[in-house]
Amino acid sequence: MHSTTVSWLEGTWRSNKERTIYSWRQHEPIPESRRLFMESKIGKHINHFANGIWTHKYEEDGFSLPYRVVWSNDNSLFVVYGLGQEETGEQLTFTSPESYWVHRGWYVEYFSKINQAVST
Repeated sequence: MHSTTVSWLEGTWRSNKERTIYSWRQHEPIPESRRLFMESKIGKHINHFANGIWTHKYEEDGFSLPYRVVWSNDNSLFVVYGLGQEETGEQLTFTSPESYWVHRGWYVEYFSKINQAVST
């Protein structure tokens, strides 16, 4: 595995609302009601990766699961969350050590590294 992108993952990440919404310009316009709904959700997701545990928070709700990186290269990695039959995964693509994006259906959501600790 590529150690650089794996080392970038450790830490706390917040959904970057401005960058995510800006990237929507690459797609066909979406109905205003759907756009407003999505804009109200973006920017509230926090992911924390440390010691093989992924903690996800959204507003006041949150949960923790074990995670592992199954492959990586110079700018991306694939993370598997959970154990056994309850596993799920996603590819994270880094634009820098301080920013990554993930696919969310027809668009991508950007995350920026923050220094704030997340309590579990």
